[in-house]
Amino acid sequence: GEVWGEGLREGEEGLRFTLHTPWGSGEAFLPMLGRYNLDNALAASAAALAYGLSLEKVLQGLATFRGVPGRMEVVQKKPFRVVIDFAHTGKSLEEALKTLRATTRGRLLLVVGAAGERDPRRREDIGRVAARLADKTFFTEEDHRTEDLQAILEALAKAAREEGGLYEIIPDRKEAIFRALSEAREGDTVLLAGKGHERTLERGTLALPWDEKAVALEGLTALGLGGGEHP
Repeated sequence: GEVWGEGLREGEEGLRFTLHTPWGSGEAFLPMLGRYNLDNALAASAAALAYGLSLEKVLQGLATFRGVPGRMEVVQKKPFRVVIDFAHTGKSLEEALKTLRATTRGRLLLVVGAAGERDPRRREDIGRVAARLADKTFFTEEDHRTEDLQAILEALAKAAREEGGLYEIIPDRKEAIFRALSEAREGDTVLLAGKGHERTLERGTLALPWDEKAVALEGLTALGLGGGEHP
């Protein structure tokens, strides 16, 4: 039997579509961002139905699915949306920004860096994509390791300048996140890209404890927003 989705609608909260199955059809809601998640949802639904779960249970499961930590993870919805994503190449960053742009009423603000001891061309890609698709970018650290952080930031900024993008350089990642959150207004989206679920931040030869979500929530609390799910 075939399981397929129809009438996909992307919103700030996630994806809505009609789920068709040999056991009937129903309106499905998936609290995840990005059209590519539809395929995963359909595969999971087909497996669950084949296993004997009812259509009702499957729809319930989709609606309460929390997603993978650090992959288009929504930390806050209102008054502005805060999203954490692992995107750390030009291509993955472009996908993330395009997905968010489709469901953002206001501005799209980006916090991003580029890793040290990795292909330097990646920096140009990230800088260009950021300038083209975000309304403002905060370039910051992202595991610069033993490379000179300033040189990495300058490479990102140079690529962004060439594309005519608006940016600011804030070397300290926590400070960059706090600044982006403080500039966000109702209807905006803030994307924190590059770290995702990672639990360390590599500075020099040190691997410092890091938790992107905790830092974002701390910044929101400092702004009096309390962080978390604001309905």
